[in-house]
Amino acid sequence: MLGFLFGMLSSASFGLSVTTTRRGVLTGTIIQGLYMSIILGVPLFALSATIFGQLPKGFNIPFNQYLLLAAAGILHFVGGRYCNYRALRAIGATRLSTISSIQLPYTVATAIIFLGEQLNLLMGLGILLIFIGPAIIYERANKSSSGNFRSVNRIENTHDLTNTSKPGMKSSQMIFLHQAEGYIFGTLGALAYGTSPLFIRAALDGNGLAIFGGLVSYSAAAIIMLLLLSVPANRNTVRNTSKSTFLWFSGSTISVFFAQLFRFVALSISPVTIVATLQRTHVLFVLLFSFLINRQLESFSPKILVGISLSAIGAILLGLGKYQ
Repeated sequence: MLGFLFGMLSSASFGLSVTTTRRGVLTGTIIQGLYMSIILGVPLFALSATIFGQLPKGFNIPFNQYLLLAAAGILHFVGGRYCNYRALRAIGATRLSTISSIQLPYTVATAIIFLGEQLNLLMGLGILLIFIGPAIIYERANKSSSGNFRSVNRIENTHDLTNTSKPGMKSSQMIFLHQAEGYIFGTLGALAYGTSPLFIRAALDGNGLAIFGGLVSYSAAAIIMLLLLSVPANRNTVRNTSKSTFLWFSGSTISVFFAQLFRFVALSISPVTIVATLQRTHVLFVLLFSFLINRQLESFSPKILVGISLSAIGAILLGLGKYQ
């Protein structure tokens, strides 16, 4: 029951994080978001580990568990988050939430292969629905999507090196490139996010040090980001963060901290497939928070809503099948 509770709390926090990050990457850059969310996450986890008495105990875990947690942190927080931010900037939170649905069947598949878990008919049906969702939401360039693209493009930071727009390029071509970027990086991010829980579960299974595990993973990712800060262009980018961007990324950093905190706790007490299934419900929270915060930026077309609904139903079926 506690695993279910923490899994749902993590899902809601992820939904809020995705929504606030969407606003941040429109006025700022991906590098700014990565530095804020990763570097500031270290003291937050360190404080939490100290409060809950896990900091002194954590130094006694085996070295191979440190390696697993560090690998999870670099893969998830550096690789996965970078891909996720690029996809968010390109296609928005509601579309990305459905694209990232492939994370769940991928996680289940790896659990079956490496952990010997079984797949039944209900779980297979859930996986099928999760795959159908992303296919439904793809939209060809039309007047509606062109208008949405132009409204978003007006507030983008045109100096961001990840911007795919080029002078003289037709609107339909820019929309296609943005959708392609979103699909590619959304898929890569989902694969990274789908792999890291296996490492976390292997390292934390039964040791009661979930918060300390989060600290190790965040610290490993922060070391990579600090090394990248030695590049002058990255330092200048971080230094020039605007007030508006800082506020949106601050909200994203705090919400994703709680999301990861609850996620590490859930993974320490529940199987990977159960936690991963519960976290797929974050698409519903993304839809809710996007409607409340980013209504003018996101698409709420029937195709989007149907795609998200199918993905959510697929996640539920996958979870129910797991308990058969």
